[in-house]
Amino acid sequence: MPFERWNPAVQAATDDGARQALLAEIGVWRARNLTDIPGQRDAAWAIASLQKAMGNEERAVQEARSLISLCQTTPVASGAEVGAAKSLLRALGEKAPRIITAPAGRDRERPERKPRRQDDPPAAAPSIQEALEAAEAGDAAKARKLLRGAKGGRAELARVWLDLTEALAADDREARLARLEGRLRQSLGLGRRKESAPAREEPPSAEDGALGQLLGRRLPHRRQAFLKALDAWAAAHPDQADALASTALQHQVDTSGTDAAPWLAAFVARALATGGEATSAVLATHAGTPLAATFDEEAFRRAVSVVGAAADRFSGLRRGVLGREAEPEGRDAWTVRFDGDSRMLVVVPRADTPYPADVAARIAARLPHLCDRFVVLAPGAANAPLREALASAGFATLDGEPSDVELLSTLDRVAPVEVPERAARAEKAEKPARAEKAPKAEKPPKAEKPAREEKPAGPDPMDAVRALLEAPEAPASAAMHEALAGLRKLRDAFLHATRAWTDLPADASHRVHDLLHSADSLAPEGLRVPEATTLALRVAAALGGPAADALADGTTGARFGGPGARDVVAVVKGAHDAGWTLRRAFRGTTRRERRDQPALEALSGALDGVWRLEVEKGGKRAEIWYVAELPVEGRAAVPQLLLEEKDRVVVLPVDPELMSWYASLDGPEAIGWMGDEGDAVGAALGALEA
Repeated sequence: MPFERWNPAVQAATDDGARQALLAEIGVWRARNLTDIPGQRDAAWAIASLQKAMGNEERAVQEARSLISLCQTTPVASGAEVGAAKSLLRALGEKAPRIITAPAGRDRERPERKPRRQDDPPAAAPSIQEALEAAEAGDAAKARKLLRGAKGGRAELARVWLDLTEALAADDREARLARLEGRLRQSLGLGRRKESAPAREEPPSAEDGALGQLLGRRLPHRRQAFLKALDAWAAAHPDQADALASTALQHQVDTSGTDAAPWLAAFVARALATGGEATSAVLATHAGTPLAATFDEEAFRRAVSVVGAAADRFSGLRRGVLGREAEPEGRDAWTVRFDGDSRMLVVVPRADTPYPADVAARIAARLPHLCDRFVVLAPGAANAPLREALASAGFATLDGEPSDVELLSTLDRVAPVEVPERAARAEKAEKPARAEKAPKAEKPPKAEKPAREEKPAGPDPMDAVRALLEAPEAPASAAMHEALAGLRKLRDAFLHATRAWTDLPADASHRVHDLLHSADSLAPEGLRVPEATTLALRVAAALGGPAADALADGTTGARFGGPGARDVVAVVKGAHDAGWTLRRAFRGTTRRERRDQPALEALSGALDGVWRLEVEKGGKRAEIWYVAELPVEGRAAVPQLLLEEKDRVVVLPVDPELMSWYASLDGPEAIGWMGDEGDAVGAALGALEA
């Protein structure tokens, strides 16, 4: 029987406690034997079987797919093993893919080739151009055949392009891979793809349920594409808002349960504002659940009332201003967009206690970045500090219970507000037109210039920041926020902290936590500050605490952290404990790498989950890679990065298929990461010192 190594133990584990213990044992074995491919197959089979027995079908399917992949990894699996792997996947309700294994007899000795005579013509080299022309003509099989045996960067890039072209059929990666495929075409010199007819939407399947039948198409798996499909249908059927919202809510319940689904807020609001009997019935059926509670909040109901008064102008509704987990629980404001997102009404819920001072300041700083014409309705005594913070910044704020007409009238009259960063960019962009030069007149004799009176220079904004960073006690959050607001570049604050804190203050973790939150509320949307990430990682690795939380959670985690941020802190700690200092941390590629290697320019977006940590010890420098995420198109870029000679330590999550793929490259041996291999990172860096 195939995959026998763990079978007796799997059969003996008859309860979930024993199965969990066995899973842990297999996981440790797998992490220590990553190069044993047959053993990795046995482990994947056993884990899939255990997860299936425990009812964790999603995890079981994941392991079964990993087993299928391992069966195609050298050494190639036997026919019995391939058959067993396929049967396991089918038993889990999944379709088994076709597996192409090496033909029988491949390992036999090849007959000795006859030496070519001098007058024989040389064998024709595979033509990459012919392969590309065949692919353009739609003959992918011929293109691959012509590329077989071809070497060099252009041939490899051509193969990647073929793979990505075939992957464009996938629903969840369609837009991203389409853009990437276009950039690859440009790198290969093929020019732009000729315009073709739009792809035909697939009809709904049984698993798409009533919502798929209503939309008349397959439902995308990714939320952004899913919401785009709902928006398109709503625009085409404006009189069926109730049908769309009620069906979407029931689909949410059927597929994901009754958890909150604020992403459906715009559809629910539009339906309720126009009557919404079916939508109200679905919400009443699930009363008391987080799903229904979201759409029963006072602020949401007030937003729906305003939408009903201006349904023809309504363009969107979102929950929250500061992002996930940033506003206190139950205190999320709702932002209602009108006139194509050019105007915004912010409805703040009533409360018994005011927002924390730093939250109120961050809300006031954040709103102009969302829309430049907005009105804030913040009723009640507890919201008085928020109204004062908004009014002091010159923003339109209302209290009490104004009517819908009064709210909309105020919104129509409100003047646009200027964001300092946006105004500076606009001023820089507007260059005065050059006046026509007048004919030069003869210059009179120069008179002696009077001595110029020196004007006293204004205070340097960095002086306040330096004083706060170097103070013996941690500064108040409001004081740090005010000091950072005067800087032209936020990175200057983090660079100074890095230089000044040669010995970290005992409260450095709390200071960095506050520093990141203040910078996040001031920075334009989408701006990353690598210097902030580097400082936060150094402090979190040395002291842990709030700095690590800020890198991993909320809006600060989204801006300054990234995928796998907590694991990255542990990796840096392993280097720190071994005496290495983090000099620089970033994700993906550098501008120089993209400039020098055009292929990386096309593929750089797929490397966002690859952390690169530059460390130093006694003049010796090295680079640590931690791979948190690596989609298939990103794998094509890794060999290009490895071409540059550097001392590297590579850390990969324990994924047999990923580890097997990486082992095929000409790179340093990888460390399998399960969360506590910091000592292994330090040891690998120590080996580079020899």
